[in-house]
Amino acid sequence: MIVGATLGNRYRILQPLGSGGFGDTYLAEDSHLPDHPKCVVKHLKPKDSDPRVIEVVQRLFRQEVKTLYQLGNQYEYIPKLFAHFEENGQFYLVQEFIDGHDLSVELTPGTQLSEEKVIQLLLEILSVLEGVHRSNIIHRDLKPQNIMRRRDGQLFLIDFGAVKEISALTIDPQGQTKLTISIGTRGYCPKEQAGGTPKLSSDIYAVGMIGIEALTGISPQALPEDLMTGEIIWRDRALNVSNPLAELLSTMVRYHFSERYPSAIEAHQALIKLVPKPKKTTRKLKQKIIAALACLSPVVYFFVAFVAAQIVNYFTSPATIESLIAIQPQFDIAYDFSSGLAAVKTGKQWNYVQKNGNVAISNLKFDGDIFAPRFSEGLAAIKLNGKWGYIDQSGNLVVQPKFDTSGDFSDGLASVEIDAKPVKGLSISIGGKWGHINRSGEFIIQPKFNYTREFSNGLAVVEGSASPTSNELFELFGSDVEKNRGYVDKTGNLAIPLKFKNTYPFSDELAVVELDSQTKGFIDTKGNLIGSVKLETSDTFHNGLLMAKGENNKKGYVDKTGRWAVQPKFDEASDFYEGLAAVKINDKWGYINKDGNFVVQTQFDNAKDLSEGLALVKKENKCSYINTSGKFITQALDVDKNGACPMSSFSEGLASVKINGKWGYIRNSLNK
Repeated sequence: MIVGATLGNRYRILQPLGSGGFGDTYLAEDSHLPDHPKCVVKHLKPKDSDPRVIEVVQRLFRQEVKTLYQLGNQYEYIPKLFAHFEENGQFYLVQEFIDGHDLSVELTPGTQLSEEKVIQLLLEILSVLEGVHRSNIIHRDLKPQNIMRRRDGQLFLIDFGAVKEISALTIDPQGQTKLTISIGTRGYCPKEQAGGTPKLSSDIYAVGMIGIEALTGISPQALPEDLMTGEIIWRDRALNVSNPLAELLSTMVRYHFSERYPSAIEAHQALIKLVPKPKKTTRKLKQKIIAALACLSPVVYFFVAFVAAQIVNYFTSPATIESLIAIQPQFDIAYDFSSGLAAVKTGKQWNYVQKNGNVAISNLKFDGDIFAPRFSEGLAAIKLNGKWGYIDQSGNLVVQPKFDTSGDFSDGLASVEIDAKPVKGLSISIGGKWGHINRSGEFIIQPKFNYTREFSNGLAVVEGSASPTSNELFELFGSDVEKNRGYVDKTGNLAIPLKFKNTYPFSDELAVVELDSQTKGFIDTKGNLIGSVKLETSDTFHNGLLMAKGENNKKGYVDKTGRWAVQPKFDEASDFYEGLAAVKINDKWGYINKDGNFVVQTQFDNAKDLSEGLALVKKENKCSYINTSGKFITQALDVDKNGACPMSSFSEGLASVKINGKWGYIRNSLNK
């Protein structure tokens, strides 16, 4: 691109900023605005001019543009997307210019940063990445060059990897679109991402490698790997690092994704625990204070001792619910936060509030008026006049109501049904065709399947040629009919053939499939059978383990090969979340780790899954939150007249709580 040239009849090129295999980046000025503000123009160049490739590229470009626009508007520290256009068969993005330097300037080879500075750097990166992961979006190319520090010190994430797929698509001999190269940078890109199945934890690997690079002064590409395990060998290059930080970084860069922190949320929470806290009053110090006070007069002694006791209690007692209130109790109904918004109802009116309590959408109307739509990836399915469409976070109808059934957005696509027929005597419709739409409501995967589900790990469950009526009735009523299920990728290609009796969404790069009426298999994203069991199991892997019921009718956990990782000895068991699982023995619940060892002993009448470092528990008709050590973090509230807890698990840093008959929200005390 020639300096001085104008793109889109508007953006004048000032200078090149960078060039690579996926395209070129330029500093430009906007000639249509006063003072000609600076911006960044990214030129994405498809490698293959085959019309079939260009058709897929155009769909992907529009899809990723929506994601970048959503991120830039929703999160302050992601560059805003100003425009996008196609010109002469080439694709262009115009984004906010971040005036500053990238982190490669701060991480120079041979220079080792102090542990304190590395922790601060990681906190900055993870706090920005956390918002992206809450939207279930993977960056896919985190490295120092793609993290900008603005002149005021604030970090920004740039150059999201997904949009680079546009430049890497081609057609294989079978006529299927495929990537010519993996997205990511060597040294910062883990195995599963290089194999084409990135996870949120793939980003955690990259951040961990940045932390190791900062501590050691050594580029990730120069660090050796253990030939047997694939783990990065780095501890001998940073001998002065503390064990807690070393263990955290080693967890972030584990070879297998299931052994890392699942997302920036959990990694950020773990890192916060390493930040030095002001020392609290210890027992010995308290004794010294009391000994010193003994020299005072009785009146002064008792007064000062009382004040000292209050101070000690302040630091050691669980926080009161009132001290954690973020949004005052005022609602009749309050949903969890999702994509930065929560549905609340007062009287007959549904509103959506932001985390500061401000109303983002007022008096939303929809069919039924019972269950409010839930946002996912910035959009929410809404039913109007018998059909489903989607609204954005301002309440604008961005996809017109025209679908008989609709699902949440995941990986930029949503599963929808058309041409369904009502079932006589029931308020349901079945027998339609299912496909996937993008955020504009356009079919990216045409409606030709009898059933589809949401995308996860880049693949979605689809059902083929079996009778749609009987199969949809199976979903509703459990009829024993044969299935014909497999998986498609995001371009609509059949990635795993329609050959299974039943299939479930991918999680931890594995999916549970029914091989026959008695056997469940575990397949990877290529369709390879990794393991199998003749057991009753849950539907998806969590943290690398799957809950299963043994022949003794007790529950435990199997690994991806089908072997028992935690022996079946529990009356009830939930899935693993954030490294712990709630289990029940003799009517009491506790929590175990992945080794099957109790980290919180059985003592609760009910126990919810761990969420954002805290778990909601019920004990003796009172409800409270505990941390991963079992310590009560908040004071308890009484259960309601139905025995239910008047609070929810945490989501996006907030939890709903009911006080004096009204619902509000409290903040997570771990996020101080």
